[in-house]
Amino acid sequence: LTLAETQHLGSFREGRAEGQGICFSSCGKVCFGKWKCNARVGDFILLDAQGRLWREEYDSQGKRYSKKMAPVESDPGEASQCSHCNWKYHPRFNHCYACRLDADGCTSPHC
Repeated sequence: LTLAETQHLGSFREGRAEGQGICFSSCGKVCFGKWKCNARVGDFILLDAQGRLWREEYDSQGKRYSKKMAPVESDPGEASQCSHCNWKYHPRFNHCYACRLDADGCTSPHC
């Protein structure tokens, strides 16, 4: 599902994110975790646009109660900017539908 500023890859129930998924933001953040009724729940790993890794924890209502920098084994680097749609993305998380202007799949410059 792609919205104005985010793209969610995962399962949905009644139009809401449900279960494990990955969320990409236009500013270059990538987060991995579990959603329930569109809210983040439990442990999340967040890679920010500067390449820093964070561990976030959310309660059952989706309220974040902890955010700590996580150790990184290798430097993921900063997010790059797509010359086609101007979204930022981490090349290691690129996929065929990453470009906001590319409705047909793998034709964007960074795909």
